[in-house]
Amino acid sequence: MLIEIIDAETGQTLAYRDDLTFDRMVHAAYDRDAGRLKLSGLQSSIELLFDRQRQNLLRLDEPL
Repeated sequence: MLIEIIDAETGQTLAYRDDLTFDRMVHAAYDRDAGRLKLSGLQSSIELLFDRQRQNLLRLDEPL
C-alpha cells in the first residue's frame, strides 16, 4: 500500500511510503490540536504525526 501526503497549497509531497502492507482503510480520525491523523483499516492502522514541533523541523531542514 502507498501513502503520500501532499501540501494542498504547493502540491509538494511532504511524506511518502510505498512499503506498507495492503489494507482497506475504513475510518479516519483527525485531531488538529494534537497534530495527528489516524487511518484505521480492517487489519492495521497508520498514524500520521504533524504537530507544530515536527512542522518546524521540516521547515528548518529545507535548503535556503
